[in-house]
Amino acid sequence: MMRNPIYIGKIENPDYGISTQGDFEPVVEEATFYRAQAVLDGRVVVSGPRQRNHPDFPLRGFVRCDVCGRPLTGSWSKGRNGHYAYYHCQRQCRAVNVSKAALEGAFVDELALLQPTPG
Repeated sequence: MMRNPIYIGKIENPDYGISTQGDFEPVVEEATFYRAQAVLDGRVVVSGPRQRNHPDFPLRGFVRCDVCGRPLTGSWSKGRNGHYAYYHCQRQCRAVNVSKAALEGAFVDELALLQPTPG
């Protein structure tokens, strides 16, 4: 359906050598149609919006660097035996680089201390 030029008002039949503009109003603008053709052909890379809250790093943005005060970000590092997750400082600081398991474990321990008492 997205390949049919009839939607931009063109009538084409390569078997009979017919290519003419129809006398009806096009459904889609020509620029939009050709952009869709480029996407379908793979000539244009379509990228969705950047995912800000990645499920691999739930604490990203909540925990801050001890030195510069900026929020920590998360990333995967490739090691000899696999990929490893780390939280680290974003900018030039680079003071904090802690493994995901250690930071999230410390966060869970801190949450356990903040549980309300029955009284």
